[in-house]
Amino acid sequence: MKKFLLGTVALMAFATTASAADLPARVYTKAPVVAPVYDWSGFYLGGHVGYSWGHEHDNLSTVLVGTPADRFSVDGVIGGLHAGYNWQAGHFVFGFEGDFDGSSIKGSAAFDRQGYTGTLSLKNDWQASIRARAGYAADNWLLYVTGGVAFAGVKSTLDIEDDGSSSASRTLTGWTVGIGAERALSRNWIARGELRYTDFGSDTAQFVVDGDNVPTRVRFTDTRATLGISYKF
Repeated sequence: MKKFLLGTVALMAFATTASAADLPARVYTKAPVVAPVYDWSGFYLGGHVGYSWGHEHDNLSTVLVGTPADRFSVDGVIGGLHAGYNWQAGHFVFGFEGDFDGSSIKGSAAFDRQGYTGTLSLKNDWQASIRARAGYAADNWLLYVTGGVAFAGVKSTLDIEDDGSSSASRTLTGWTVGIGAERALSRNWIARGELRYTDFGSDTAQFVVDGDNVPTRVRFTDTRATLGISYKF
């Protein structure tokens, strides 16, 4: 009986060894590396610069009959600072942003008709806005839309030959809307490009020329394209 058991154990050991020898060699592979998804949430601060094209709209022809200066082009360099905060839910990003810009935007129109010769000009020294943003994040890219309230400091000047010149400075308030794209260059640095249209609304410029009041309704609109860089904390 003992010999029979020993023989059985030996036979099972031999069968197990033979089966193991027939199995293919085990291949060990590394798990695929998944690139981390960028987190857009948090506070950021940055700067930007660009160019603006726009128009001045007015009713001067109804105030001084015959002066065809009811609309003229304005343009110039614009640049400043922006700051905001983002919240992220999956691929969707929501936030608020404010900016303040110095501006060299200006333009003028000359007129010479029915006894009136001169120019009407507009100069924009600064702009600012407070906006909401909403976008879609894909890896290190963020595509967004933005809109809100906008402000501009403008100076209008009416210069009539032989009758004198008068200027009026006001702060206009209107609205702005645009689109943009951001690219995360690292955990903290973000590059951006933005295109935005703004209607700053209108106000009455109280001109005084040769002792006469010449109240003129002035409106300012522009389209701006900017590039910038931000630091996310």
